[in-house]
Formats: sequence, structure tokens, C-alpha cells
Amino acid sequence: MKKNVSIVLCSYNGEKFLKEQLDSIVSQTYPIYELIIQDDCSTDDSMRIIYEYKQHYSFIHIYQNDVRLGYTANFLSAINKATGDYIAISDQDDIWELDKIEKQIQSINNAWLSFCPSVPFSDTANVNIDTRVPNFGVERIMYTTTILGHKMLFKKELIDYIPNIDKYSKVFAYDFLIGMTAAVYNKVVYCPETKVNYRRHEEAASYVPSYNYEKSFRNILKSALRTFRFYIKLRPLIKKRMHNVYDFLSEFQNTPKINDALKLAKFHKGTSFLDSINTIRYCIKLRDKIFYTVEDNKILAILRAIYFPISCSDYYRRAFKK
Repeated sequence: MKKNVSIVLCSYNGEKFLKEQLDSIVSQTYPIYELIIQDDCSTDDSMRIIYEYKQHYSFIHIYQNDVRLGYTANFLSAINKATGDYIAISDQDDIWELDKIEKQIQSINNAWLSFCPSVPFSDTANVNIDTRVPNFGVERIMYTTTILGHKMLFKKELIDYIPNIDKYSKVFAYDFLIGMTAAVYNKVVYCPETKVNYRRHEEAASYVPSYNYEKSFRNILKSALRTFRFYIKLRPLIKKRMHNVYDFLSEFQNTPKINDALKLAKFHKGTSFLDSINTIRYCIKLRDKIFYTVEDNKILAILRAIYFPISCSDYYRRAFKK
């Protein structure tokens, strides 16, 4: 028996790329139960385009906000309107492979969430393509959202397991809350086939410049200097994030799997010299989990872990740019 899949797309001034993504959604090899489109007060031609598609596809349901909700609130509001067994998240400017939903439905089995790799592309911005399989456990997600929204297909009931969602949706992105909750319960599965063409352009809400992470002495030095500069400016923001991470993880009861992550967040949000030492100690201990992927060179891995409390500032460079 086929499971009903709802696709949730949030639009905001997306006229440039919206048609390409809508074409890739309505042409999926897996039958679409419904496509929820919620517009966040666009001022361009987005709504005209959306209504054109509505005339041809009865499974499209359109909602327009009276006031701008913003990225996370808009997605969570739209997700709550979905009625399918599973929900897939769509950005307005990507292009899906036509069997994306089919492959993720095949992969999810008893998990709550399946995510697939995406390949970035751009006509105007520099992008790096990384084909490695990322870490997607709690210790990684607490620093940066590995499981991005556009990669997700998840069971609708997962939303019910997010603790105190009204409170934490004000401090975390929606995909962090969904991905972290699934990871806490060890209910994430990786679908290894690349099924999303992830458009990168400077107008995108999540856009940050790409850097070259090749392991050369020059790049390592440049990275160290850049992240130290970020850290000096962003240290209060990083401490605040770790405070929020600690509070959020503390909401989950009887989950020993997250004890190490809780301790790391507790030390990282602290301000004493001893907290700094313990943060480094736990970064060394958990190095295979906090990096994007496992570092094979043990000496280099330990050195990276020692510097990680500073180098993680790279994940927040959007705030530095602001």
C-alpha cells in the first residue's frame, strides 16, 4: 500500500526559479498526494506562477500569509497544514531529480527521516561539490544542521516529538529541530543517491560564500586566521547557541545517547578557563562525530579537535556578514 506524501514548499519572491522546481515536483515518479505552497507575502510574480500550476494540478493547495512570518515560522505553519503520512520539504529555487520521492520512500523503512545528498549549482556564485557521506548524529547537528530541509522526507508524526516547539522555533531553524529530534531518537537514515540540485545564489536565505577546504598548508593557515577572526566577533553568539542547544537537548528525557552531546554543550556555553579546557577535551573525545566526516590522520584529527571550539565559528559566518 502506497504511503501518502505531502510536499511542502514555501515561496517568497521566487519568480526567477519557481517554474523549474514546480516542474520537477509535479513530474515525480512517485504519486504526489498534495503539494502545499505557502507564500510569505511575495511582491513579485510568484503568486501568478503558482496559480497557473494550480489550474493544471488539483493536488496543489495554496496559502498566502497576511503578514510575513519568516523562514522557520512559515515552514512550520505550512507543515502543520500537510495531511499526508510523509512530508518532503522543498525550497523554491532547487531542481529535484524526478525519482527523489520514490527513492526516499524506498529508503526510509522504520526510520522517521530520510535525507539524501544534494549537489550545489549556480550561474553566478562559486560552489564546492562535496561527495563525502556526512556525519548526521547529535554531536554534529548541534554545531550545524547537516540534514538540511531540502534533503528531507520524514514521517508527519515526527513533528509531535519535537519538545516545546513554540519556544525553540524562535531560536532554531525548522530543519535543525526536525533533524535533531530524529537524530536523538536514532531514527535517521541516509539515502545515498543525489536527488536534489541545490541552487546557490546570493539572494537565497541560506547563502554564504564557499571556501576551499583542500588540505594544503596555505589553506589551513588561511582557515585558521579566518575562523579566529570570526570567533573574536561571534564568540557571544556561539555561546548563546550552545546555551540554547543545551536547553533543547535537556528537554529529551531518558535518552542516554545524548549524554556526551549534553556535556559538550554545557562546557561550550561556559565562560571559565576550566570550561574551555573541558570543551577541548570533549572535542578530542568526540572528534569522529563532530567533524563533517571522520579524519583518517589521527594527529591531524587531534589538532583539528583542539582548535574546533574556534574553527566552528565558520558555521556562523552568515551572522558575521550581517
